[in-house]
Amino acid sequence: MGLIQRSTSVETLANPSRLSSLANTGLLDSPIEEAFERLTRLAARTINTPISLVSLVDQERQFFKSAFGLPEPWLSKRETPLSSSFCKHVVATGKPLIIEDATQHPLVRNNIAVTALKVYAYAAMPLTLKDGQSIGSFCVIDHQPRKWTEQEIDILKDLSASVMSEIELRLTMKSKEELLDVILHDLNNPLSAILLNAQMMNKRAINVNDPLTSKMANTIFSGTERMKNIIRDLSDLHHLELGNLDLKFKEYDPRELINSSLTTIRLLAKQKNLDLNLKIVDTKLIYCDRDRIIQAISNLLSITVKRCKEGQTIDINLTEVENKLQFEIIDRGTPLTPEDIDHFFDRFVQTPALPNNGIKLSICLTHEIVLAHEGCIKVTTTNDGTNCVKVVLPYHQNL
Repeated sequence: MGLIQRSTSVETLANPSRLSSLANTGLLDSPIEEAFERLTRLAARTINTPISLVSLVDQERQFFKSAFGLPEPWLSKRETPLSSSFCKHVVATGKPLIIEDATQHPLVRNNIAVTALKVYAYAAMPLTLKDGQSIGSFCVIDHQPRKWTEQEIDILKDLSASVMSEIELRLTMKSKEELLDVILHDLNNPLSAILLNAQMMNKRAINVNDPLTSKMANTIFSGTERMKNIIRDLSDLHHLELGNLDLKFKEYDPRELINSSLTTIRLLAKQKNLDLNLKIVDTKLIYCDRDRIIQAISNLLSITVKRCKEGQTIDINLTEVENKLQFEIIDRGTPLTPEDIDHFFDRFVQTPALPNNGIKLSICLTHEIVLAHEGCIKVTTTNDGTNCVKVVLPYHQNL
């Protein structure tokens, strides 16, 4: 019977579906996180045990996502082989395991953890995903035999449910993130086709001297390009917030970055008869992601142009302050209110000066890009109605 049980346990631990579910959580070998530390700390203090663990079990080892009270060297290693694991039995059965005296329990009395880690009393709840796969256990350990009370088991059960809620929430967010990536990618393809056809339509209309069709084609092109930009901004912001947007850092001349940002902005400014007053001084090269910085500056300039009334002036200054690069956009359009400034970077709060979801998305993306470069953005307004958006960037980041 013992051989059959051990064989079944090995098969369960090595089950490809279970291992796939475990890997999909992204928790194996992940950093220590307060969300889990808080729960093991609470379990140990509430149940009065020296050790509490969130243990994830694969086919060869158990990894401690959180390990309150575990002695060295295991605390630093954050894992042990399965030969010293009690938690593997919880995973193998998918059921709670309550041990009052490990030296007398037939399942674990010969386990080296009894003497090496002084695991004499053990109580654990399985961590089971919605797909039915058990990936680990939430347990408490005592260094002496003890009789676990019904109340202590209930506390352990409630806290293990909190661990699973945290894990399932992350899996739900991960699924939504993957779905968003697919949707954004699939939306881009038809929009690219529309852009191409709009260009062809405009070219043909010009050749046959059809200004009305040419105007319609340009309208389609402009609207579609705006949709593509919104999708790009949404995708970039999404990945920046997750910390997985690929940034390519090299040294660039800040003057070139400004001039490249102004390529499309000059056309927008000309349509509203706005005067762009540039004041650019020589500075050192900046270590940055060129495309992202141009994207951020273009976004800020575009938003400013849209807010300004016809015939106004926009000052664009590039200077060096306290060994950092400083970029300013100053306008005398509609003054920003305290509400505008307080919620300037809040994606889901619209204000009178920033009523458009697309504009808010661009602002939030710009903010994230600047933060990714270890910089900052400050927005101010004066009594005479002068608005200033100031971006400060270090020449080199601590990457």
